[in-house]
Amino acid sequence: MTSDLVRGDARRGLQIETSVALALSTRVTTDKVIAQLRKAERALCEATTIHETKVVADVAAAQEVFASRQQLGETVIGYAHSIKTHALAKLGELLRQMPKAGGPGVAGPGRGKTDHRSALVPDRSTYAELGIDKKTAAVAQALAELPEPVRQAIATREMTVTKACRARASQARRTASSATCMAQSNRAEQSGRATWASTALSSDAAGEHERQA
Repeated sequence: MTSDLVRGDARRGLQIETSVALALSTRVTTDKVIAQLRKAERALCEATTIHETKVVADVAAAQEVFASRQQLGETVIGYAHSIKTHALAKLGELLRQMPKAGGPGVAGPGRGKTDHRSALVPDRSTYAELGIDKKTAAVAQALAELPEPVRQAIATREMTVTKACRARASQARRTASSATCMAQSNRAEQSGRATWASTALSSDAAGEHERQA
């Protein structure tokens, strides 16, 4: 009986020591991640080039994945996600300033032809040189086009980029539909006025003809 109690106490002691060691290890890991994120946040404030900004976005994205896998807590994960979001938005703004396809030094579509996309699409050939894939470029530019309050909602994980873009597109469709309806209403009103004026003139002409007869 005594030996069983001793073994039980030993197991409990070992479990406590393991729990304490795990907690300390997690704390140390968390502190290291937070230190890396603070460093990335400072770097983002100082970043002026696409490369510098992308490095910050990559670091924040990697730390977000690591914090999630290591279960370091929602605060750390959210911190990493916020830095990543703001870095991607800044990256998108920088990408929008890139030369467009069909710009100076780039051959056009040919004599007598017009390529409407040439003034709208950045030169994707430079993305590979910058180490940016098309998906990252698309997400970054989508973030850059969103209003600041929406970006902040994405940074705090209240909304996703996809949901924000869908809401923006839906609002644009409603605005376009409203403008179309208003234009149609104006045309109908103008047509009605023209018809009324024509009818009135015809009536006046008929009355004048009867008086002369």
